[in-house]
Amino acid sequence: MIAEPYKGGDATKYTDLTKIGAVIGLRKNKSGETNGWRANLSESGTTVNFDGYNLVVTGSGKAVIEIRWNSDKLVCNPYFYNNTIYAFETNEVVKDQNSNKITINADSSVRNIYTIQFYKNNVEPDNWNFFKTDGSSISENVWLSVNVVQ
Repeated sequence: MIAEPYKGGDATKYTDLTKIGAVIGLRKNKSGETNGWRANLSESGTTVNFDGYNLVVTGSGKAVIEIRWNSDKLVCNPYFYNNTIYAFETNEVVKDQNSNKITINADSSVRNIYTIQFYKNNVEPDNWNFFKTDGSSISENVWLSVNVVQ
């Protein structure tokens, strides 16, 4: 897709503006998937040789998304939840001060994607199954857990 300023036949108009372009892709939902919010790690495959992980939460409609992590294994990027870089609405992203839990009160009319960085805390996971999207309790084998309440 290319957007070009309309000059109305006058080449002297908008000389400070240039064309912009982008590639737009569509993704089909897999059969049986429901609409709403979902989370995944952008690092794909079965390798665990990453220093950090990008948790990407996307969706439509409204949902409450609870993200928990094992602080012995992972460190959450504090810039995500302390509102110094991101301009979240009031109570859109809330960090529980007494635990390693972030609650996102998601509403796609405000935002439809969140990217949260988690960094390893000088440890290596034994396998790729340390990330769960079923709201699992944090344990030795579950470092990062997401629960979506539609």
